[in-house]
Amino acid sequence: MNRKAVLAITLTLLLTSMLTLALNIHSARAELTDRNVGISVGYWIQYGISVMWESNDPNATAPQYVLDSQQLVFISNVVQSVSGTNVTFSRIMLFKNGTQKSETYWIDVDTGHGSGYLSFVSANLSAGDIIYTGLGKGIGEINETITRTYLGELVEINHHNSTTSGTSYSIYAEVYWNRATGVLYEMYINHTDCTTKGEETYVTQETQWLYPIGLIGVAKTWTVNDNGPADYLKIQDAINAANSGDTIFVHSGTYYENVIVNKTVSLIGENKFNTVVDGNNTGTVVTVTANNVNITEFTFQNGCGEWHSGIALSYVEHCNISGNDISNNEFGLLFVYANNSRITNNNMTNNGFGIFLLVSSNNTFRGNKMVENAGGFGVLGEDLSDFINDVDSSNTIDGKPIYYWVNKRDRTVPLDAGYVALVNCTLITIQGLTQTEAVQLIYTTNSTITNNIVSFSLYYSSNNIILRNNFTHSGHGIYLSGSSNNIISENNITANSMFGILLWVSSNNSVTRNNIADNGYDGIYLYSCSNNTITGNNLANNGGGIRFLWASNNYIYHNNFINNTYPVHTLDSENTWDNSFEGNYWSDYEEKYPDAQELDGSGIWDTPYTIDWDNRDNFPLIQPWSPKPSNPVKATQELVETIETWNLPKGTGNSLKAKLKVAIHMLDLGEEDGAIRKLTAFINRIEMLREKTLTNQQADKLVLEAQRIIALINGLTNQLSFF
Repeated sequence: MNRKAVLAITLTLLLTSMLTLALNIHSARAELTDRNVGISVGYWIQYGISVMWESNDPNATAPQYVLDSQQLVFISNVVQSVSGTNVTFSRIMLFKNGTQKSETYWIDVDTGHGSGYLSFVSANLSAGDIIYTGLGKGIGEINETITRTYLGELVEINHHNSTTSGTSYSIYAEVYWNRATGVLYEMYINHTDCTTKGEETYVTQETQWLYPIGLIGVAKTWTVNDNGPADYLKIQDAINAANSGDTIFVHSGTYYENVIVNKTVSLIGENKFNTVVDGNNTGTVVTVTANNVNITEFTFQNGCGEWHSGIALSYVEHCNISGNDISNNEFGLLFVYANNSRITNNNMTNNGFGIFLLVSSNNTFRGNKMVENAGGFGVLGEDLSDFINDVDSSNTIDGKPIYYWVNKRDRTVPLDAGYVALVNCTLITIQGLTQTEAVQLIYTTNSTITNNIVSFSLYYSSNNIILRNNFTHSGHGIYLSGSSNNIISENNITANSMFGILLWVSSNNSVTRNNIADNGYDGIYLYSCSNNTITGNNLANNGGGIRFLWASNNYIYHNNFINNTYPVHTLDSENTWDNSFEGNYWSDYEEKYPDAQELDGSGIWDTPYTIDWDNRDNFPLIQPWSPKPSNPVKATQELVETIETWNLPKGTGNSLKAKLKVAIHMLDLGEEDGAIRKLTAFINRIEMLREKTLTNQQADKLVLEAQRIIALINGLTNQLSFF
């Protein structure tokens, strides 16, 4: 982050740019209003900032200060001293990477001299008054006094607007101050440039918007002590008495309360080891329903009951939860429609779930530790935007890092993952993970993940490979939502309390050769899905084998249905249960069809296995189906055969097959590194041909299979023990 550039934004661009505009000025009043400061020490206001830039010039790039400004979370101005008409204040800037910068500025609200232009003007100005006397008409006049709503309150506002233009630019500005206090409440600037290059004229537009997000006022600190002199004995009583912007300091002690934080306050404990808020097993310990709340240095424990938690953020934004211990709750930290908050350095221990987000986005998580929770980390939502959060690997589950990737491509999940979530990712490989935590398939491979709400989740993600992982003892083993063209293969998905694999509005996925056993509900559940291929899976001892709800045109064959409470449940679904030669193995077949015979020594029963009116297996297997060991040479040969069936242009087909044949030759010679290099060159060639002589679908299929072969060459070739 270029902080000098950011500083230039907040000081020069946002606050002094008005001084450089050629504004449309009304004539100044002959008699000037008396000038005075309308605020006192401790007064504060917090702003959000939005800076947008766009250009139809294909060669133009956004200026660095625009890019840097987009990393700001908020700006706060806090009054430090007042002397005559001079105001000295600190400006605090918080960035999305967690860093913070504070600088001191001053402004004479009469003359306008000083470094803090426009942040404060004189109180009680009226329409026609010059904004700063010492700068004369260069800064303009108040155009009108109006009433506007800010943060839920009606405020009398002094408004200034202006428009100016030149031969190649135009600038429009709107500025709003609180009339009673002279505090800047809102500022909007739109700057448009026209650049002529040859015969073309390009338009570049930049907008800057500063707006209040924190309630404005003088802060006060209240004290709470259950054993001694203080303002209050209970935390809730202090919150009820406080005003927004106040701080509540809680001395060491144990407070048996269910606290509701419904004001913008800072709740600070003396020491998290000795400052305990206990829900007494009666509900959520602390419920936050106000924006911009800060909570730090507490232990929150014994929140009990369905959806109850240590801390619940409900329909709020811009909260900061840091340095707390949260233990023995149903949920440690629960987000419900809670956005743009920062969660840092908290410990979640022995909860039903450590952290759970429901339709909550743009939150930042750093340094949180989840230990010995029944579920570690989980996210549920409806749209892609619900899953966009900033969660880095400094967050851990039982000492193992979380990999929560957003908009990633062509990556492999590290083997030490404690939890994996892939959001809008593609071409991600997850293979061989051995930890005991959950993965949310947003893209990952090769892991053991347990004790999470969902072991693995994919949200709006495509073309990923989830290969040879252990997903156990979580809510769901694997969950795909709005995701397509993924491969889920050779995973061990066992002992999850609900579903082994849940496909939710997800189509064109391949679910092959997985062991799906001992899950509480169904082994596989498909809701509103189509064109998924489910083959070669072992479905044993689950609450149900497979469930289909409004899910048709899926292909299910070569699976083993063994001792499930019921093999299949369907509702308004019609699917294909064989490949026209072989179907599935059903452990209850002989009980249902005691008179059936083998069909001509083929290993197929002569009587179809009927599921319901619309679904039946025409070629049920007599013995459980077993996969053959994977072999990179054979797999590469099959890839050559696939290319031959596509009738590609001769040059395209020959160049691709030549690289594969050289890879086969190197494998025969034992030169595995050389084979991998050829397969990598094969992948690069495919990308060059994508959308030219290869369709996207063909290219994706070849790339995924080549990546799988590389994984096989790297030693992932053992036949799974569960078959």
